[in-house]
Amino acid sequence: ASVAAAATLAARAALADAVADEMGVEAAVSWAASVVGDIGEDDEEFKAVADCLFVSGGGCELVREAVAEANAKSVEATGYGLYSRSFPSPPSYFVGVYDMYNSQPYVVVNGKVYGRYEDVEEFEKGR
Repeated sequence: ASVAAAATLAARAALADAVADEMGVEAAVSWAASVVGDIGEDDEEFKAVADCLFVSGGGCELVREAVAEANAKSVEATGYGLYSRSFPSPPSYFVGVYDMYNSQPYVVVNGKVYGRYEDVEEFEKGR
C-alpha cells in the first residue's frame, strides 16, 4: 500500500465519520467513497499536500493561501487581521523532545515561559 492509498482511506474515513450520525454508517461510507476519488502518487494536489507536510512546512503554498483566506475573513468580520507565523521547518514526525521549540504551545507571563499556566491572578497582573 502506498502513502496515496493511505491518504485516500484517511480522507474517506474523515468524511464518513463526520456524517455517519445523520446518514447511517453504510450510507456515509458510500457517500464518502463517491466524493473522494482514488488519489494517485502523481496527483498534483496530493503532491502539494505531501510537500507541505514533509518538505516545506509552514512556508508551502497551501498554508500561505489558507492564512491569507483566514486573514481576509477575520478583517471582514472583525476589522482586525490575524497574526500568523510560519514554522521555520516542516513538522517532525519522529519522537523527540516536546518543548516550545518543537511544537508545544506556550505562554509568556511576566517574562517567564510556561507550557501550562493556571494562575489567572498572576496572568492579569502581567497584562
